[in-house]
Amino acid sequence: MPQTPPFTGQLNTSGYNKNLYQTKEEGYSGLYYHDNNLTSGSLEALIHHLVPTLDYYPDRTFIFTFLLSSRIFIRPHELMSKVCHLCMEQTTLSDSQADKIRVRKIAPKILQLLSEWLETFPYDFRDERMMRSLKELTHRLASGDEVYRKAVGQEPGSDQEADGAQPVRGGAGQDQRHGCGAADGC
Repeated sequence: MPQTPPFTGQLNTSGYNKNLYQTKEEGYSGLYYHDNNLTSGSLEALIHHLVPTLDYYPDRTFIFTFLLSSRIFIRPHELMSKVCHLCMEQTTLSDSQADKIRVRKIAPKILQLLSEWLETFPYDFRDERMMRSLKELTHRLASGDEVYRKAVGQEPGSDQEADGAQPVRGGAGQDQRHGCGAADGC
């Protein structure tokens, strides 16, 4: 009976691709690239890669792929909590004036990330824990500037909408804002 050669014998090291490398982003390691494409990383490193910074915004393809596949390893509300925590860290400095300037610069990127998440995976936001984290983050961003207070007020799930707007009911008791029916427990 034929036998399978040992695993080490199946590896051909002469064709090893030296384009695989590890990088550090903002001092955070754990992401691996191949031919300048992100191929893998630890969950924590990928979450850090998802969160925008002053001079970085993640690729739309990465956002979609990560939000879709991350639910295998972490629940959406836990991911939102981590993202919010990282965003809060990015917008907090010791000087309140510098803090406001930083919020003004990074807020559009954070709002864009939240908008993409809301548009792509709206059912994630049916969870009360997700909405709580979203409200806390949008409140933090809105407290930095009047312009962003108005922009945040237009985001689904913002404090202004949650406090003042009534959902528009569609056929069969559907809440048009959330796309869920009364039987779903919305």
